[in-house]
Amino acid sequence: MVIHHDHGNPDNSYDLWPALEQPKGAHIYCCGPRGLMEAVRDMTGHWTPSSVHFEDFGKSHSTSAAEDTPFTVRLHKTGEAVPVPAGVSILEALRVNGHHVPYSCESGTCGSCRTRLLEGEAEHRDLVLSEAERQDNIMVCVSRARSKELLIDLPE
Repeated sequence: MVIHHDHGNPDNSYDLWPALEQPKGAHIYCCGPRGLMEAVRDMTGHWTPSSVHFEDFGKSHSTSAAEDTPFTVRLHKTGEAVPVPAGVSILEALRVNGHHVPYSCESGTCGSCRTRLLEGEAEHRDLVLSEAERQDNIMVCVSRARSKELLIDLPE
């Protein structure tokens, strides 16, 4: 095991690229500060998405609740409108309104709460979905809406 400590100096950061440049059929599991996880995500864009895994054992959201605005989530199967106030996640709003969605980390790193996004513009705050997957999926534990409403299809 090798431990690298930069003592808070970005100039002494560990160079991840030599380790991540060639996937070689391996899997990577990353847990740590959000900055590290974002760097690993940026450097593994050429990896198979199923071989890159993130986990966050804390609440390290990159955007604060102070920047949130309220919006509505409409459920595809029932048409029910669920209000999502500022500072409240879609997941929390769904739970308060009696809907069950699988979840685990509540930090956008595990993928458990992936939900189909059918309409609306999402503000993706997760580290799980690829750009292609973000077209029709959303991680309801951390992501929000840029539009006034999102239409989602809850998992059964």
